[in-house]
Order: sequence, then C-alpha cells, then structure tokens
Amino acid sequence: MKSVIPGGIIAGLMFSGLWISGAEKKSGIPDLVPMPKQYNQTGGNFTVSKVPVFIAGRNRRGKVGAEELSRRIRELGGKPGKVMSVSDTRKPGIYLLTCTHPAAKELVKRLKLKITPENPGAQGYLIASTPKQVLVIGSDDAGTLYGAMTLRQMLESGEKGEVKIAAAEVRDWPDYKFRSNISFRRGISYWATREKNPEKAYKAAIDWMLRFKLNLINDYTHIHHDIQEIPKSRREFIRRMNAYAVERGIYPVMWFFTNVANTYVDRGKEFKNWDCVSALNGRHCFCWSRDDLAKKRIARSVDFCKELNFKILALHSVDGGGVKDPELWSKRCPECRKRWKDSERWKASVHQLNMWADAIKKRDPGLIFTFIPYLYAASLSDYETCSDKVDKATWRLNVIEYWDKLNKHLDPMCIPQTWMATPDKMKKFCDYFKGRPVVIFGHSIRVGGYFGTWHRFNKTDFRNNPKDMFFLQGGTDRYAKFLNMICDGEYAWNVNAPGSEEFTGLFYDITRDHISPKEIIDEWVPRACRAFYGKKLGEKFAPVYQAGVLNQYIMNPGLALRSANKYRRMPLADVDPLDKDRKGLGKRAAADVEDSLAMREAQVKAVAKAMTASEAAYKDVDTLDPYRRRNFMYYYKRLPFWYLTARARVALFKSAGLIREGDYSAATALLEKALDNYNVDYKHAMAVLAKTANEPGLNTRGPLSKRDIDPRPEEIKRLLKAQLASARISLKPRRPGKYVKVAIYRGYGEKGTLNFFKQFRNVKPELIKSLSLSLLDKFDCVIMLQNMSINNKDDYFFNLRRYVAEGGGGVLFQHDMCGYERFMFGKNTPFPEIVKCGKGKKNDAGVKIMKSHPVLSGLETGKKVKYMYYDHIVLVAGKQGEVLAVDKDGEPVVAVGKVGSGKVVFDGTVNLDTKKGDVDLHGLNAVLMRGAVEWFTGVKLIKK
Repeated sequence: MKSVIPGGIIAGLMFSGLWISGAEKKSGIPDLVPMPKQYNQTGGNFTVSKVPVFIAGRNRRGKVGAEELSRRIRELGGKPGKVMSVSDTRKPGIYLLTCTHPAAKELVKRLKLKITPENPGAQGYLIASTPKQVLVIGSDDAGTLYGAMTLRQMLESGEKGEVKIAAAEVRDWPDYKFRSNISFRRGISYWATREKNPEKAYKAAIDWMLRFKLNLINDYTHIHHDIQEIPKSRREFIRRMNAYAVERGIYPVMWFFTNVANTYVDRGKEFKNWDCVSALNGRHCFCWSRDDLAKKRIARSVDFCKELNFKILALHSVDGGGVKDPELWSKRCPECRKRWKDSERWKASVHQLNMWADAIKKRDPGLIFTFIPYLYAASLSDYETCSDKVDKATWRLNVIEYWDKLNKHLDPMCIPQTWMATPDKMKKFCDYFKGRPVVIFGHSIRVGGYFGTWHRFNKTDFRNNPKDMFFLQGGTDRYAKFLNMICDGEYAWNVNAPGSEEFTGLFYDITRDHISPKEIIDEWVPRACRAFYGKKLGEKFAPVYQAGVLNQYIMNPGLALRSANKYRRMPLADVDPLDKDRKGLGKRAAADVEDSLAMREAQVKAVAKAMTASEAAYKDVDTLDPYRRRNFMYYYKRLPFWYLTARARVALFKSAGLIREGDYSAATALLEKALDNYNVDYKHAMAVLAKTANEPGLNTRGPLSKRDIDPRPEEIKRLLKAQLASARISLKPRRPGKYVKVAIYRGYGEKGTLNFFKQFRNVKPELIKSLSLSLLDKFDCVIMLQNMSINNKDDYFFNLRRYVAEGGGGVLFQHDMCGYERFMFGKNTPFPEIVKCGKGKKNDAGVKIMKSHPVLSGLETGKKVKYMYYDHIVLVAGKQGEVLAVDKDGEPVVAVGKVGSGKVVFDGTVNLDTKKGDVDLHGLNAVLMRGAVEWFTGVKLIKK
C-alpha cells in the first residue's frame, strides 16, 4: 500500500515520549470491523493514556468521537486525556478533525497528506501519525467520526495501566453510504427488556451500531400500525432516541403503506363498507382517487417524521396480486375506474407518489423518500421469470411499461426499492429507472440457523452511486442477530471484502450458508466476536457462531426444510405475499434438501461444539456490559435444550429406519439409550437455567416459553417413549369399540375439525402431533390436516402405510398432504397406488360428484357441491384410486382406495373458511369428514 504519511515522520516516532519500540513488544493486527480498505501497520506502539484529544469546538460529532475514545480508554484501565478545542496544531495529542477545518488544512499541508472532501469522499477518513500526534481526518464529519471508531478499535491494554495503539497508516471509505437497515424490533431493542431505564439500553445499542459503522435503523413502530395510536410519551421517547442516533450519523427509517385510511383508528360507515382495495383483514384501506383522505394521511405522516427525527421515509405500495393483477388493481373502486383506465395504473401511482413528494418538500425537505414500485423484484425485468403465469403483453404492461413510465413522470426525489437480483436483471431495472438512485433490499428469508453468510452477496448490485442504499432484512429469527448485522455492515462497507460473491439466484442455501465460506466462518467470525464481546470472551465464544448450528432445523426439521426448499424451488417465492400457494415465480434454483441421518448427526456435533464454547466463555461473562451479556445469555441458556433435542432427533430418525427394516431389538436398545441420554441432557439444561435464573434475557418469557423452545423437553421425551413402544408393537386389523377414536394431526383447520367431531356422541376426537405407530394404534382413523411439520419422513411414509395396511386403520389426507410440490416431502404420497401426488392448485369453490360413495354420503352423481376454501389441489390418481369428485375442468379433487386391511381418502380441499378461517365445517368439507370416518370404521356417527 502507498503510504499516507510522508517519509521521515515514521522514523521520528521512536524519539517521541509517546512511542514504545516495536522491538520490545510487537502488536498483531487489531480486531477492526469492518476492516479498513487500506491498513498498513508501521511497527511500534503509540501510548494514548492521558493524551489530550483535540476537536473542532462546536462539532458535535467530533465530541461524540472523543467521548467514545475516552470511554474505551477507561474500559481498558487507562486514564483519558482532556477533550479540548483545537488551537495550536503542533501540540501533542489526538486530533479528530474534518479536512475542511482550518486546523485540518494546516496539518494536511504541513504533513503533505492526501485528503479532500472528494477523496476518499463521503464518510471516508485517514489515520496518520507524527512523533507526538495521532491524526484522524475525515472527508466530512461522518468520516471523522468513523475514523475515531476505527481508532477506538485499535486501542489495546498496555503495561502498567497504559493504553496503546499499534501504529498504522489507515485510509478508508464505505462503498454503500447507506447500509444495513437494522430493525431493533428484531434484535437490539430486546436489550431493553425488563430494563428500568430502557433509554439507556437503546442508547447502548445505538452506540454499538456506531462502533461498527452501521447507519440505518428501522425501529419503534410496526409497518402495519397507524401513528395515531402512539401515545405522547412514546413519541417523545422515539424523538429522543432518533436524535441520539442522528447525532451519530445514523438515519432512522420510518415505513408507511400507501393506504389512505386505517380502521384501527379511522372509524365510520365509510370504512366499514370500503369499496376499494383493502388488506390486513380490512384494516388498511387503499384508494388512488380519494385525495382528501390521502392528503390528510400524508401530511400527518410527514409531520410525524419531522417531529420525531426520522430521516428516511419508506413507502410500501399495496402488496399482492403478482404480475397478473398488481396491487389488486382489478378490485379498485368505481371512482378509480372512472379516473384511470385499466392500463393506467402508472398514472395513479405517479399521482399518489407525487403527492407524498410534494408534501415532503413543503413540510420536511431534508427527508429522504424511497418507495416500493409494485412489482418490486428486479428479476421480473426478464419475461422468462414469470412466463409460466402471464402472457407477455400483460408482463410488459404491468412490469416494464409501469417502471418506465413511473421513472419518466415521478418527482426526482422518489427513490425506487427492489429486491437483490443477478447483475444482468438489476441492470435492466436500473435502466428503467435511469437517473435515480436505488434501494437494494435483501430478501426476507426464513433461515435454519442463527448466523449466516448471505451478506457476502452485497457486492452483486453495487453501482458506486453514493445515494444508493442497501437494506438487509435477511433472516427472520428475532433474537441475538447482532453478529448478522455486523457481518452485513462489513460487506456493505467493503463489497469486495474477503469471501464476497456474486448472487446467482439462490439467496439462501441451508447446506452452505452457516458453515462457509471460510473467509467469513474461519477468519471474520473470530475477529468480529473479539470486537463485539471483547478479546478474552470473544475468542472463546467464536465457535458458537462457527459451529453451523441450525437451531430452527433442530427444533422443527419439517418447517425448516420446507422454508429452505421454498427458495430452492422458486427463488421469488415471496414476491406476492397474498399468493397462498406460495409458489412464486422463477426457475428452480437448486434441488431440494432432504432430511437425513447425516444432517441430523452433524447438528449434534455442531451444538456440542457451540455448547462447549459457551461454557468456556461463561467464566468471563463478567467482562460484558449488561446488554451484550443478554446477547450471550440467549445462547448460553438455549444451547443445552438444542443439544437435547438434536440428540433425540437422531435417535428418532435412526430407530425409524431400524423399525422399517424389521430390526426391532436394535431399535429398542437405541431408544432405551436415547432416553438415558435425555435424562442426562435434561438435568444439565435445567441446571443451566437454575444457574442463570437471575440473568435477564432478550425476552421476558425465557427459553421454556411456548414460543421459544418448541417442542418442549417433555414433548421430546414423549416422542422417544412413543417410538420405543412402536418398536415393540405388533399391528393387526382393528375393530372400533364403544367410541370411534379419531386422531386429528394438528394443522390448518384443527379447531373447526375438532369441534365438528365433538358434535357426535359416539366419537372421541383428539389432536395429535406425532405419527409414531404406538400412538396411531390407539386410534381408529387419522385426519392428516395440512401442516408444516412432521418429525420424520419414515413416520409419514412408513408408519402411516403400516397403520393402514397392517393395522386396518383409515387415513384422510388434505390439501398439501396429497403430495403437492410445496409439501415438505415434495410430490409424493405414502399410497401412490391411490394418489401419486398433487399436480397443481386451482382457485375455485366447488366440485362435481362423479359417483355415489359412502365417503360422500347423501351426494348424488352429477351434483355440484361447494367447499369451504377458495382453492383446491388437483390430484394425480394412481391405478387403484377411485375418483369421487372433480373440479370444473374434470380433474380429480377427491379420490379413495383400499390398501391391505385399511382405507385412505385424498381430499384436495382444506378445512378453512376463505373469509372466517378456522371455523365449524360446512359444505363438502363436513360431508367428507363424516363420510370418511364412517367408511373407515363401518360405524354410523350419531349426533348428540
């Protein structure tokens, strides 16, 4: 690297009283996060204890930087020097200045340094030294502050209470000037849980953002709620916290929808009978033509941002409809239809967005305005991405022409947002919005583990436009995400940081993104852990993040893999959140990941590694402040429970294979050992909870709350015991007793289904969450409602088949469970001879009866019957499958068949009401439930 300090100055350092010879003790490279673009250690150490800090007297950010340095010096056991206004630039000390300040100009000229407002540019800085001085000079105020944060990270404990830095030349600047969009609601604000002084906790979180140079914050109010609901005290709190953030170069972001009214707070007949587009169960009222309502809401929203110190306003359009019907435009009201033709949605959007822009310019001109143009995925710039859903003319009108016309007619201040896309598709998107900066939004993904490396893709759409922003929302796990945020900041600050990659279409890969690349896992993670948790504890704690723990997969394998495979099957799976099919758009990105013994065993090792590391680090937990300590405790308290579950999951998977192969003695021995392991693991986990009972966590509920550790330990024990009983069971055809025992596997419509069967006096229904043979054998039949979680593949394909064929039971499969492609096990069923799979989904409301059958008791051939939900799965019948009902196109919706001693029914509908949700069954669904149970058992159900 070319030196930023002229020759001769370094040589003079050894004669300064502030200099310690590098020959005495050579320092390693400090833990700098993000790592500066140019860093060159020059040898030797520079003592900073009791050294004055000079700033421009009225520069508040300079004061913040000096305060941070002083705080860190005290933390390291040293005594900071005084903070003073700069006067004589020849005095020894630390200088924090912006290059345009007269004193900085004098230093730059005398020392022949190269820095201007343009070079290295916005938020850029250099760090240099003279024999008696350490200089931090920024291209602007933010750069000076960031330089001070780098210097803060360079501080280390020396001998006899001294604090030092390893002398180095630093020149640095960020690629994305706006980066990360941290949501405290999903992470840092939990530091304030149960705090007597939440303001102190929030400020601590903002301080840590500054130290890692993260400068976008999205917090305080939920996008779906209306600002009118926020009480005065809460508004004042937000105002203070935002002011504190802004002072530190952080931009608070406020999100709004384009709705003109909100029935949370807007009352009256007009809103109860809304005739235009609505969302969120009718709570958000959208309309493009009600300017009176729109202008009031816009003015209220912009004034809110100004009053509370928000610096970016992000506006979300109506979300839904996809390429065919973006923003549900076809459902707009008569006044909107009168004002704009079907092909003129762009005009309505321009009118709407320009009203926001006009209000911002008049009421809060410094506010940055970014909007989401529906459709918002840059990948849709390629027709092939969505050609399976719409014709080319519709795509061109609703995507390409819409973007192009928006750009031509929108106020220049409007900045469009889009999802990350491959470079070729992003280039097209930016061409349609030529002349404007863009906001790149990382995908909102549901991930399998708590730390991931998708941040490496941040380089993909970088254009070196200083007004571009990078919003990352990757990962939906609420708690303990700070290291993810820091990693995102690293790769937004330097898009070419080691390990960076181009995005090629698969944003999240559960098989890779928690264990590679090595540049992040092996090199960056330890550095970041030392920087965040402190050198001593961080070094020990790093394996917690390096181990590749998939805690979501451990706790719920079916749901985790379903979510992971969703993006592999359809990269734009969430482009239309109102698409209940969740199929999305785009070509398959990768083959499905299947649950396996190897994958489960790897997680046992991973959690063991992380748990061992956390236990070693626990000895140094008193080195943490209260807020980082909570972050530490999140893992320390939960890892034992994840380990307990991971070990049990392996035993369940392995024993299921042994039972399938008929090796019952081996399965029994394995499960007995697993129960012994469970007792040991449970004892350890509870001891950890007891030891940390007084340690505040990131939530008020604690690990054993319903929404945290799920399944709970006792449920895991029940699964092991049920599997052990299954290894000893001998199935034989059954006869119902006094009561027909109906098992309802928990899922969509469970409440309505349970209540339906409770109306019969000779039925005993029960909700279940296991498919062990020993449990199944207690019931006469099973209703497999659509769900997102099954413990083991063998439970579904082997246990259910044995239960039917050998045990004479009956099973009814609903909706996705009929082998639809988004089902966790893909396009397969346990009874392919009856129904092979579900080949697609159709939106409709009824079926035609093809033949009379006990399952459809009372329904005559040719009769048309409505079902509860708005859609159904189309079945592919097997050779032995008997089709009972078809849709309007003559394709199967209900099919039945006999297998061995038992019977099965495949029902393409779902026990949910389109409008009311999980309610009492009616229509075809009620007939099917009763008829199936009577056919399975030969017993007529008697109403109470």
